[in-house]
Amino acid sequence: MRITPNKQKRKIHYTCKAPLPIWKTLQVAIGRPNRSMTTKKKTLIAGLILITTTLVVMGIFDFLKPKSNSGQFVSETVFNSNRDKQMQMTPQTLDQLRKLNVTADKELKLEYFFYTNTAEKAEQLAIEIGKLNYTVQHGVSAGDKKLFIVTGWTTKMKMADEVVKQWTKQMCELGYKFDCEFDGWGTDPSQNDKAETTENSFEGLRNMAFSATPEQLGLSLPTDKTVVYGVVMDWEMGGATATTVSYQTGDASLYLSSGGGVIGGGQHQNVNSAAKQFVSLGQTYLDKTTKTEIKPLPSADEVRFYLLTNKGVFVGQEQMKNFENNSSTWLKLFEEGNNVLTELRKTSEK
Repeated sequence: MRITPNKQKRKIHYTCKAPLPIWKTLQVAIGRPNRSMTTKKKTLIAGLILITTTLVVMGIFDFLKPKSNSGQFVSETVFNSNRDKQMQMTPQTLDQLRKLNVTADKELKLEYFFYTNTAEKAEQLAIEIGKLNYTVQHGVSAGDKKLFIVTGWTTKMKMADEVVKQWTKQMCELGYKFDCEFDGWGTDPSQNDKAETTENSFEGLRNMAFSATPEQLGLSLPTDKTVVYGVVMDWEMGGATATTVSYQTGDASLYLSSGGGVIGGGQHQNVNSAAKQFVSLGQTYLDKTTKTEIKPLPSADEVRFYLLTNKGVFVGQEQMKNFENNSSTWLKLFEEGNNVLTELRKTSEK
């Protein structure tokens, strides 16, 4: 569990399951670590307040302030103010790290946070951050459903004041470029070469997929009928799960319970077209599903289809053996889902 100095208490939980060797070629870093609460004494920094908890964290919380009604999330004035505050707080946070025996030469990964007001802006920033070889995920904020969060972990960097201050400045500017606000960073001072941070965001990303609403996706759906606007296909593969997510907008991603996957696939035309076809076909399977309030993972050798609609979530499932012998009534939908997965794989291999 990750605790932040935020009144809205952003919380995301992750699990790490068995390896998924069949998808070793999918190498897009996405994630946040799975951390259990321990009795180790670490420090949380929120402004100038020192609290005993599990991480060192820095945050400004400017995202709580009212934004422009024009649709812009970060005005130039807010950007300049936030950048100045972040630059002021970085040395203070590093001073606290020094008290925890984190020297300037020590290399640590930093956990970062951005906020914005549309899914498109969050996705564009996430794609850009991925180019830095950082782990990254994006989705609806747990604390405020009107906001979108972009978060993840950097590669290791030296904890020297100038290095971290320069990185902080770059993050502020990168966020502003995509109309997102940098909300600070955190780290685990106990990181070392023998005990690397486990980065697997599968559960959090999957939950975010279910939480996306038509309004957040920019869709206007009729209220007099049930319309499928997204499909989540969970495919169990020998102790691990591959989750393919597609929306009516053409947005698509692949999450692996073993870690990794592909995000932001909808930016590619081949993926966009495949995702739209998958969701469109999902509409014709609605009468084969039942409405559900829970979204469990599939059982062994099972595939589950969750249809996201303006009237709730509906689910159907099938055994892999019935796809293999071509006897399943879900075969066409499975083939379309597999096509999305294939197109996503192509983007990761480029």
